[in-house]
Amino acid sequence: MKINIILLIVIWFILNNTANFAQNYRFLPIKNTININKNFGSLGKGLQFEQAEPVKYLPDDIIIDKDRNFIICDKFSKKIIKYDSELNPLQEIQITDDNFGGKYIDRENKNYLVALDFNIDLEIDQENNLYVLISKRGFYYKMLKYDKTGFWNKSFDIGTQLEGIMAQSFYIHNQKIFIITSSGNPFDRQYFKKGNIFVYNTSGIFLGRGDYYLEDNTGNIYKKNNINKKNQLWIDQYSSTNNNQLFFTSSLIITKSLYANLDDNTALPFLGIDNTGKIYFITKNINEIIGKIFDFNRKKVIDISVKKKYKELKNQFLIPHNPFILSPSGEIFMVAISTGTTQNNWFKVNNFKAVKFIIFKIKM
Repeated sequence: MKINIILLIVIWFILNNTANFAQNYRFLPIKNTININKNFGSLGKGLQFEQAEPVKYLPDDIIIDKDRNFIICDKFSKKIIKYDSELNPLQEIQITDDNFGGKYIDRENKNYLVALDFNIDLEIDQENNLYVLISKRGFYYKMLKYDKTGFWNKSFDIGTQLEGIMAQSFYIHNQKIFIITSSGNPFDRQYFKKGNIFVYNTSGIFLGRGDYYLEDNTGNIYKKNNINKKNQLWIDQYSSTNNNQLFFTSSLIITKSLYANLDDNTALPFLGIDNTGKIYFITKNINEIIGKIFDFNRKKVIDISVKKKYKELKNQFLIPHNPFILSPSGEIFMVAISTGTTQNNWFKVNNFKAVKFIIFKIKM
């Protein structure tokens, strides 16, 4: 009886301890691939380079909505293309702007595609509305909103607060839009003191400025703690607040913390937060994919480590610099590129129609 009690205590400790828990992962390719040509659902639309490195063809952004559809913004045409979970094309949305749709100018005695001056970042809200942040050479240009059917909401307008400010990325949590900005001067302390995050509600109304933090759909707030945490990734959870005007974590109380030990000189970029509040960090290096999943509900940090399978995949495909995608339900996907050549020569592509994008699900 004593042995059974001790065993139960040990099992309980293992299941509830905040230490790291490793999982085994494998790659499952999605049924279809995405091509580069002029057909419906293809990237490029005939506007691409004839010869270029495959990574030059990468879309501006890829996200996944609540219905497990992939939403991709083509770098060249600035069309937003929706695919189902098996990458069958469902819909194309042309972003309405005079600079897109194949406009060229003469630059340095070359015919230059104007759309390449612009970058698109995509996000969705809880109702599957699509938000499009457009920047021009790093500076805010405009933001658009589409409903889940692809209809452009022309009345959506976030105002003029971001004019002349660098803003290339944003995130949406708990029905609020958080736009990450910069003054262009990393030593401008006054700018960060005022708050480098511009916050709006999903109707486009400006709510204020704040510091960088994450918020789940129940109002819990999370932030990286970088103070005296060498070789550790430390996340603090703060008490939730009903004050929609409170955007600085300095006035909140830390209620819980989780951390993960890291190897020397390892930096794990933030990937996203899912609908259950799990927080994902992931990266790749020469030999493996590594990451951490912070689960505050279960008081655990889960290891992501893929070595052998990743090496095998690298021998067949080109893996871009930042290839990972997170779905709202917490599924992790990775983009890979094939040129269709037997030599796996990734420096130049002679036939852009041979380039294919493959998306793998990273499965436990």
